[in-house]
Amino acid sequence: MTFGPNFTASAATDPLKNTGEGMADFFLGLPTAFGRGLSGGATWRQTSNIFSGFGEDTWRVSDHLTLTLGLRYEAHTPWIEVNNEQTNYNIQTGQIEYAGQDGNSRSLYNGVYGGKDFQPRLGFAYTPGWSGGHTVFRGAFTISDYLEGTGTNLRLPINPPFNGGATAGGEFQTQYLLQPLPTTTASQGIIAPPPAGLFVSQRLLLR
Repeated sequence: MTFGPNFTASAATDPLKNTGEGMADFFLGLPTAFGRGLSGGATWRQTSNIFSGFGEDTWRVSDHLTLTLGLRYEAHTPWIEVNNEQTNYNIQTGQIEYAGQDGNSRSLYNGVYGGKDFQPRLGFAYTPGWSGGHTVFRGAFTISDYLEGTGTNLRLPINPPFNGGATAGGEFQTQYLLQPLPTTTASQGIIAPPPAGLFVSQRLLLR
């Protein structure tokens, strides 16, 4: 909950230019805004698989230089929800797609596999002749890439109807900045107005 100076201010529509006090709003139980994050209790679970392989070899180029070359391949399958509780929006057809229904895949998006999944490794060790074998210069270079899934609040199970009332960031927000008073106080419990329809005024996450 956020308690601002709005409801103890002389002008609620412009609280930054008057004498309101957020602590006073707190004691009155009048929040300026509140949010509800993801529902608890493990209401949805996503899973994916990683397939990878790695190989390397070391070459003694000279008495002073040793090279180690390696190559890793790593493929990540698309995220799926274990009970198919996720939806996507098809911008070409204008239809809501449900996971595992009507010919849709469980992930609702295609995986990306190919040349970009190869990750080279390069290492070297150089011992200059003037050091008498007492000094070694070492270095390494690698490329790694993996987009984990853009964060918990940006995944397809957040879309309605499985997490209704979601807005940007997966939170349910009600703003009181332009209202005279909240309909309830914090001690009474915040009552949020229900959306007019399941997908009305909702922001869908697209993959």
